[in-house]
Amino acid sequence: MANKQNKENLTNLKLKEEIKELLIQDRYKLIMRQPFIGRLATFLNLVPILDSRIDIACTDGTNIFVNAQYYSTLSEEERLGIIAHEVWHCALRHFARKGNRDRKKFNYATDIEVDLLLISSGFKIDILPYDPDWVGRSAEEIYELMYPKIEQFQKQDTHLYPEDIAIIKELSTQNNDNENDDDFEQEKSDKDNSNNRNSQDYDDFDDFDDDDSDSDENLDKNIDNSSISNKNNQKKSDNKNSQSDNNQSKEQYDRDFDFNFADNWEEDWEENLQSVLDLGILPFDKNGIPGFLPGNLSNL
Repeated sequence: MANKQNKENLTNLKLKEEIKELLIQDRYKLIMRQPFIGRLATFLNLVPILDSRIDIACTDGTNIFVNAQYYSTLSEEERLGIIAHEVWHCALRHFARKGNRDRKKFNYATDIEVDLLLISSGFKIDILPYDPDWVGRSAEEIYELMYPKIEQFQKQDTHLYPEDIAIIKELSTQNNDNENDDDFEQEKSDKDNSNNRNSQDYDDFDDFDDDDSDSDENLDKNIDNSSISNKNNQKKSDNKNSQSDNNQSKEQYDRDFDFNFADNWEEDWEENLQSVLDLGILPFDKNGIPGFLPGNLSNL
């Protein structure tokens, strides 16, 4: 069992290293294709993770956390769209704009705001249902114009807010404790196994139960589903999704998922945005022509 776990850990580590390199390459391609978004992306750390709480990607204003297994199945266009989507969430500072609004509805509105900006820049992405009148509007405006129950449609990217930090940290701590307990039980089992081998002939050796039970089976009960949004919604039915589901059939908690909003993240992103504009870099339109700044961004 220990050897099996070690082999799995090495496989996961190799995958994360490969996706890290791919993320860096994709960010460079984004700089070349869309300098405005690409330069803003350089203010974010690119962190591949294998964590069942994150279906595709999320950001805390300092990092973009990407599901490594899912990312490995995507085309270049889809990968660049994911990075650009998370960058726009930071640039538009959506994490600070929800206020007392319904979380699910606001998530929908922010995704529409971001994806309409991406489409206007020439990205080929899947977008949630929207009204053409919402083009160029802020998430707050879209929120007020949304049709009843339209928020039942959700993207798979995960929206996390500063108030979610405590929940994420608690789950990570519980998982680390469970891992330590598992290590102790495995060491004890190995020692007992060795003692039995020394005291008995192999013909009389009683098989030990190698049942690899999931020590985290109760963790799901502690997850606030309203905090980890969009889980398992609109799952793709193609081979990419099937491969991702098979590899993440059990709960995974990645220690690299160090989610934490910086104290001054809002001010930092205001400075990041201004520093790019000071260089004379503006978003490109779908024809690759620079020179427009969306009103919902210039008003921030």
